[in-house]
Amino acid sequence: MKDQNEIRLAWQLWNLTSGLNDLLWDRYGDEFIDIHLTEEDDRYVNSIDQLLPSSVNPEHKTAK
Repeated sequence: MKDQNEIRLAWQLWNLTSGLNDLLWDRYGDEFIDIHLTEEDDRYVNSIDQLLPSSVNPEHKTAK
């Protein structure tokens, strides 16, 4: 059987973490989304750059 004190502590930690998550999203939600979209755009551009030959993209560097 699991220790009841451990279960209660885990429940309290989960509630506090959930509350912190809500507060952070309320305060910084727009910025979090901007960061995520920028990172996704960067990954997309980098993946395209890797596919383009150097004749199309002079900055393309082939893996050695």
